[in-house]
Amino acid sequence: MEIGDKYVDDMIRAVRRSKSQGVIDEISDLILEARADMVSAGISKTRAEDETDSLIKGAVRSFCRWKFGLAAEDAEANRRDYLVQIDNLRRREGYREEE
Repeated sequence: MEIGDKYVDDMIRAVRRSKSQGVIDEISDLILEARADMVSAGISKTRAEDETDSLIKGAVRSFCRWKFGLAAEDAEANRRDYLVQIDNLRRREGYREEE
């Protein structure tokens, strides 16, 4: 599963870190984890991997902020945001796996 460089850069910017190989690797892992989590929640794999979909990107951004900032005081808010976004995506036409 390919991840575009700009997509990784956008997520690095979202967690407000400087770009280094370690940060690139961790963010890439988190993007893949977010995509797998969305698929396991019932979102189609095609949608979960769509880097041009702003709703998917928002969910991935919340996931990265949540997981990258586990010690941050806003981690819980980002976790809740992610869960709400995933729940909303599952209800949208065209996002569910069975469609």
